[in-house]
Amino acid sequence: MQVNSSTSSSAVTSTSSSGGTDNASQIAALQKQLRQLTQQLKDVANSEGDAKTKQKRAALLQTQIQVVQAQISALQQQQQQEKTDKAAKVQQTKPASATSQGQQAQKKNQDEQNALGQQIDVYV
Repeated sequence: MQVNSSTSSSAVTSTSSSGGTDNASQIAALQKQLRQLTQQLKDVANSEGDAKTKQKRAALLQTQIQVVQAQISALQQQQQQEKTDKAAKVQQTKPASATSQGQQAQKKNQDEQNALGQQIDVYV
């Protein structure tokens, strides 16, 4: 009725919102941890011991797997949101510069028209 202490001390990694590259490395680390937990779950089924201990251990591992999967999902959503925000920011700057260029062209046309109107003398 011995539980392997190295498998029961599997830590769940916490996440932070530092940026895209950091998210990618965290996702990779969590995926590695997920593979390890899955392997441990398989090992529990093949290990020796009473059924009650195996069942408790399997339930603990399944809970840990669910937590890691949730963390991966949250990081992936955060990455997607960052990409969306970045694309929206780029879209906001493009129309602003296009509008600015359009306004400059319109002002130039108005200036040219005003200059022509001032150069012509009208006599009645």
